[in-house]
Amino acid sequence: MKSPSEIALLTRAIELSVDAQLKAMKMLRPGLYEYQVAARMEYIHKYGGCEREAYAPIVGAGSNSTILHYSSLRSRIEPGDIVVLDVGGQYSGYSADITRTLPADGKFTPRQREIYQVVLGAQNAVLAALKPGMTLGHAGANSLYRIAYEYLNSHGKDRHGHSLGRYFTTDLGHHMGWRCRIPANAIARSSPAW
Repeated sequence: MKSPSEIALLTRAIELSVDAQLKAMKMLRPGLYEYQVAARMEYIHKYGGCEREAYAPIVGAGSNSTILHYSSLRSRIEPGDIVVLDVGGQYSGYSADITRTLPADGKFTPRQREIYQVVLGAQNAVLAALKPGMTLGHAGANSLYRIAYEYLNSHGKDRHGHSLGRYFTTDLGHHMGWRCRIPANAIARSSPAW
């Protein structure tokens, strides 16, 4: 259980991370590089008081948006790209983690919208099933992961007619609210991609 002061610190980390996401959304456009978007988000975190990033920033455009924990940040954002922003700040040792998927041009293509709606449907199915006793694990009668997987597998197809569940290759989520205890000399080092 978190104390009121811990919740306040975690809330600040989340607020700054949301601010960074919103600024990135407003600046996002074809022609920018992934590192420029990440740098803007990191600036918002630091300006607001974050001591570091919660993890290596992930800004993946086009095919890079499909790479789990992508961290190269070297590609140019092209017209028609989907861009994944997975960036969070660390405030007083408490970390936020926010991921969003956006169209680079500000508007999804019909196929991008279709896939986005399927993924959103899976998220909503999980939220509707969320209650005490449910788990994030892959197996069991109380598995929220299984609910998401089954939704993805039964809604929509890829270009070859295969169900979409095969592309759900990561976990459903993870816990938040951890406090990092970092030696002062480690703050200058960049955090690992995870």
